[in-house]
Amino acid sequence: MKSKLVLTAIVLAFALSLAAQEHHPKPISNAAFDRLKTLAGDWKGKYIGPEGTFEGMANFKVVSGGSAIMLSMDEHNEDTEMITMFHPDGHDALLSTHYCSGQNQPRMKLASMSDPNVLVFDFLDGTNLQGGHMKKLVITIVDAEHHTQVWTYDDGHGKESTAKMEYTRVKS
Repeated sequence: MKSKLVLTAIVLAFALSLAAQEHHPKPISNAAFDRLKTLAGDWKGKYIGPEGTFEGMANFKVVSGGSAIMLSMDEHNEDTEMITMFHPDGHDALLSTHYCSGQNQPRMKLASMSDPNVLVFDFLDGTNLQGGHMKKLVITIVDAEHHTQVWTYDDGHGKESTAKMEYTRVKS
């Protein structure tokens, strides 16, 4: 009787293990997404743009079982905090949604990655786009300890401006 109970427990545990694997499929292989994952961690940087020059922080975090990357900028500052979510759309496409402090959510798609260290995202569509919104993002991975982000803003009337952030990885 004991051996039947042990055998039943083993079979049940195996079945539950298989069921759990079905609910957590392997992440989609996507070269650009995998390259972006290398930026996971905290970053300190310098902002250079139309408003002047100042310092800020950023954090890249792999979330949702490895299916998305969250970039938070100026965390804990409710006036300027912004979140950008990146996720693969199949094996070749990479999408981003930028949750802007300007109360809009432009979505951009990876336009090119001819250099594996330069990811160029162009505007695709968005929500709440009354007025201006981010139109382009270029992330350049200089090395394991440095990267830049160049954001292009469209004021809604055809005038564009750019801001560059130069980041250095924060050592733990």
